[in-house]
Amino acid sequence: MEINVYDYTVCFAQATWGVVEYLLVSIYEAIAAIAQAIMDAFSSSEPPPQQMQPVIHQILEEPIVETLINDESEEEEAISEIEDDYTFPNDLCWFNKSIETLPDIPREIETLDLCNLDIVCIPESIDQLTHLIHLDLNDNIIAQIPPQIGALTSLEKLELRNNKITAIPDEICHLTSLNYLDVSFNQIHVLPNDLTQLVNLETLFVVNNYIESISPELEFFARKIDFQFFDNPFAQTETHGFTEHQTSWHRFFIPTNPENPHLLDLSWQDIYCLGATLDRLPNLTQLKLRGTGISSLPQALTSLRSLQYIDLGENFFEQIPLVLLQVSSIAFLHLDKNNIKEVPNTIGQLNSLVHLNLGNNQINKIDKALWTLPYLMNLDLQNNQISEVPDALNQLSCLQELYLQNNEISRLSSKVVKYVNRLNTYRFDGNQLKNNALRDGLYKTVV
Repeated sequence: MEINVYDYTVCFAQATWGVVEYLLVSIYEAIAAIAQAIMDAFSSSEPPPQQMQPVIHQILEEPIVETLINDESEEEEAISEIEDDYTFPNDLCWFNKSIETLPDIPREIETLDLCNLDIVCIPESIDQLTHLIHLDLNDNIIAQIPPQIGALTSLEKLELRNNKITAIPDEICHLTSLNYLDVSFNQIHVLPNDLTQLVNLETLFVVNNYIESISPELEFFARKIDFQFFDNPFAQTETHGFTEHQTSWHRFFIPTNPENPHLLDLSWQDIYCLGATLDRLPNLTQLKLRGTGISSLPQALTSLRSLQYIDLGENFFEQIPLVLLQVSSIAFLHLDKNNIKEVPNTIGQLNSLVHLNLGNNQINKIDKALWTLPYLMNLDLQNNQISEVPDALNQLSCLQELYLQNNEISRLSSKVVKYVNRLNTYRFDGNQLKNNALRDGLYKTVV
């Protein structure tokens, strides 16, 4: 059962009936006046024709007003029946008043919407609504959450956004069914550690409060859920591993493509730091995080033993994430359009790599470990700041495509030229090569 405070159906019915009643009475009075005028006119000379007399007397004597009153009584009965089944919204509109007791709300109610009513406080009698699943108290002027809120053990979604709440009571931990809690835009200074006892909590929003720090225990808990905390003092400085760029963690339980449980595609979604919950997707083989705004990866990535494809392009990585180098099953790695400056010697740990895209970065240094990848077939280093191609390139025995256009390369050794000439595809255009001995020029593509 659901109560919607914005449902003005009954109000509208009452107003409509008032207008109709007024019009009917006015019409009756006009007709009666005309009939009386006719009677007066004939009484001065001769009576009206015999056939008109019954009609005129019916107009003058029929109790139209009584009929209207009877109809109004029926309307009130109908409204009463509606109210019996549906609590009238005005019962919940306690504008600028403190609610001490709840209106007559059925105790079996499951959804209660009391947003934007200028409610000052939540009544202690809230504990009577033990069947409540969703409680919306957004956009009020509530200053305190009563401890009786802990009695709502069936509650799954609690919304208290945009109030004047200064603290979250310890009794919140009794809401064992709660999976969504929003206390954003309040005046909260401290997040209680009791929140960690909410075993089913998936989403916690504390945006725009006065929180200066959180405990390590709560931080560890928060990293496992969808946690948004920007516009708080502690989000502006480094605290327990938080940085100004990390203002939320997001938790995803189900891949965005349910038809393919091996694929998780979150590209172009507003994610600042991916929550450490990837261990819930052990069979994931493809992970797409392009354009999500992330600059780091969670340690849980190492649990994806079957991961083969990962796209981290167009983000804010300044180096190849070390945790990524621990996932040796990766065959396709896209890190293009980031801010990476060098390829580390640990790149050799990705010995299953077939395709590596590091184009459009700021790379000016490549460790020799890159040239030891045994299965690498496609290497994209275009639009970087590379000035030298080492002879060790010829160690890539499986390489077929090489993209080095738009770099700062001025010469190629004879060994490199000999090796490059045998590739199916290569690009060296956009460089300053002086001793171009490439058989097919600076650009070669075999279809």
